[in-house]
Amino acid sequence: MQENKENDKQGPEFIPSQTPTSATDFVNVAGSKDGSVLMQFVSVTPDFIYENHRTVVNEDFVNDFIDILCSAREYYPKKPRKKSVSPKRKRASTPKE
Repeated sequence: MQENKENDKQGPEFIPSQTPTSATDFVNVAGSKDGSVLMQFVSVTPDFIYENHRTVVNEDFVNDFIDILCSAREYYPKKPRKKSVSPKRKRASTPKE
């Protein structure tokens, strides 16, 4: 009986999938209005480009995922500055002939 209580505290048993590990060359990311995010992991080979994995996650997961990645790499990017929009340059009028 004690064993069941310990298992309940640990959560459900983790069963790893049979999905092989693969290298990812780039990730496509698309957000939606409801806060969910589609992530598509893609590999490039000399013969073709293929999708390794595709998943949709919620906004909270994405924020935690970014924090975990930054922590693992000890890299915390700064938010880029907004590009200043320069006023249009006035063109000199061409002389009338």
